Amino acid sequence: MSQDHNNEVADARRDLDRTLDKIATEAEKTLAAGEPLGIWVVLLGDHLEPLDLEVVPADIVPPTQPERRYLMECIAPEFLAGRAGYVMAAECWVPAEKGVAPLASTEAVILHAETRSGDTRVRIYPIIRSHQGPPRLAMPQEEPGPSNGTFSRLLQVADAFQGSVDHASLQCALAAHADMIETLGDGDILMFAVREQLVQVIGPHHHVRLCTKLRLADIKAQAIAGNAGAQQAYFELTAGPGAFIHVDGTDGSVTFAETSNPASPFARSQQQPKGH
Repeated sequence: MSQDHNNEVADARRDLDRTLDKIATEAEKTLAAGEPLGIWVVLLGDHLEPLDLEVVPADIVPPTQPERRYLMECIAPEFLAGRAGYVMAAECWVPAEKGVAPLASTEAVILHAETRSGDTRVRIYPIIRSHQGPPRLAMPQEEPGPSNGTFSRLLQVADAFQGSVDHASLQCALAAHADMIETLGDGDILMFAVREQLVQVIGPHHHVRLCTKLRLADIKAQAIAGNAGAQQAYFELTAGPGAFIHVDGTDGSVTFAETSNPASPFARSQQQPKGH
């Protein structure tokens, strides 16, 4: 490995350090103003400088880790495609230090950064609250980046989506379903085909993601084999209005909306695990 390469890696790490320091400072100012962070999605430029900020408001951040991960996979294709890296910032609870009650936890701000060069950082900033002044952030604890965390590998998620779905075809499909998409509320999903892929548009913010639980090729094979329900489903997904689904956040039930054909598998209410 050349000295020039080593210098480039060191420079990139310093650039990311400066960006993390800036974001931590802005997060501290937000907390001091009495505002919740929600989830910050900070998009990085070629020199790992912060370029843009997208905010997931605190009141729509899901309560469980699997749901939060699902949300991150929904927004990754929209925001992270082609970016040099990202930093996620959010409030969290972390285990308290040794010597404190076993079930105790500490309020903190987490910064999770990943770059295309493979640099992954996780910094935990405990929040110090005092009656004498606004909250402030303590010195951070840096940890190895988890491989399966809420904010992990989102560049790969964005790239996989871009590689699987033709952009022009996706835009045409979104335009064709625009009237239905505009009606989506919390917990609503519209699923339809874009060429050979199933795509979901989710909620009032219209996040777009690939469907990972169903494959259009499998539905097509069942339709060719003579399955009447699969034939109707294939029509609705490829040439019809799509499948309109509502996920109840309280019990995980999934309801398929009424369609014009009562024989359709999307025309009856069912109890299924989330993520379909």
